[in-house]
Amino acid sequence: MGGGRARTTRAVAALRDIFIDLLRLPDANRRLAGLVSGLSLRYELSGEHPLTGRRVPDADLVTEAGPTRLSALFRPGHAVLLDLAGTVPSGLRLPPRVDLVRATCTDDLGAAALLVRPDGHVCWAADSAAHGDSLLAAIAGGLAKVH
Repeated sequence: MGGGRARTTRAVAALRDIFIDLLRLPDANRRLAGLVSGLSLRYELSGEHPLTGRRVPDADLVTEAGPTRLSALFRPGHAVLLDLAGTVPSGLRLPPRVDLVRATCTDDLGAAALLVRPDGHVCWAADSAAHGDSLLAAIAGGLAKVH
């Protein structure tokens, strides 16, 4: 009666040991962490930048209001247009549910400007001067799927 349980216990212990060995490998650890956390999830959104559809990692920012975390900017439930290099035109009219935040960041987030949905996924990014037309198209298309 107890033989099956002992085999199962040994099999689980062997599987646990293999899993622990895998976690010691940096690439496997990153891959598994991405799967468990959802950071490796990528949405199919229109846009050519490699960050489009990916989740942006949390980062330390310095804004006009002082230091903050990127994740703190999503508390109101709005999308965030994050301008890290002064590339977003100052006269750009944004919908009320999109907050423009001009900031600096010690981490390289991979773009000069990012439009990030409230769920933390990038729906638009630019490496240099932000083009108003493509940004407005991303607001209309990428954000519509979340609101």
